[in-house]
Amino acid sequence: MSSIAHDNPEISGRLWSDKESEEVEKVETIYPITMAKTNYGFSLYVVDGDEHVGGNIQKLGFWEPETTNWLIKNVQETDTCLDIGMNIGYFTEIMARATGPYGRVFSFEANKELVNVYEKTILESDNDYESTGAINLFDIGLSNETKEAFILIPNTNIGGAGITDEDSTVDGMTSLPVMLDNINNIIDEITIDEIDIIKMDVEGHEEKIWDTLERPLKSCRAAIVELGPYHSEEFLNKVSSQFNMYRLVNDEEMEIVVGDIIDAPHHMNVVLRHKS
Repeated sequence: MSSIAHDNPEISGRLWSDKESEEVEKVETIYPITMAKTNYGFSLYVVDGDEHVGGNIQKLGFWEPETTNWLIKNVQETDTCLDIGMNIGYFTEIMARATGPYGRVFSFEANKELVNVYEKTILESDNDYESTGAINLFDIGLSNETKEAFILIPNTNIGGAGITDEDSTVDGMTSLPVMLDNINNIIDEITIDEIDIIKMDVEGHEEKIWDTLERPLKSCRAAIVELGPYHSEEFLNKVSSQFNMYRLVNDEEMEIVVGDIIDAPHHMNVVLRHKS
């Protein structure tokens, strides 16, 4: 497991690694990549040919503007955040900048090659990391068990990948080995006491992760999670029993119920707030 992490919140915006320095300097990835500027004061390496996250950042300078704006509005200075399903690090950067130098972002991504892409951003971009929160990267996928698995990745939608137990060959898709782990095996090691904000987008794997997040969900002010009609009604009812659910409409939170998610034509980013 690779990580860029530290356990001292008094260290301002520093990036620490358990790799040897010469290994960090030689980070490579199988993907062809291009550095792209965002509208939020930082640049990212994006994967060439990715028509979704990378393509939008290259063309427009942003990805999912309502989620972006919600995070900027809701993440506060000194916060500790979880980015579950980091992709190329776009939302990690958004949150790290919102936390200020004494915040922390713990980011998890099953596709190790995307972690390598983001490590190259950190090492090779001109981004300012002195005034951001500490960024902590983990090249594992979160799940309800510790095991080896595979991730099946559409070649034109790198972030639209799904976890599978078996290696498989599908036209237009790439299969890569991944490591999965339960977050409770990690929390104490990296000295997380409380989580303030959670962002989770793992392409349907949310059901496997949810029950393991009991501890961070209890402390968080709010979460934003990708939910859709592909999730089971049982799971959505469980979420609804614990949290009020809101859909973002023109940057406003509009309360929704489970039926709205089941009847939706596709997924939506749902804001979760504790029931009072």
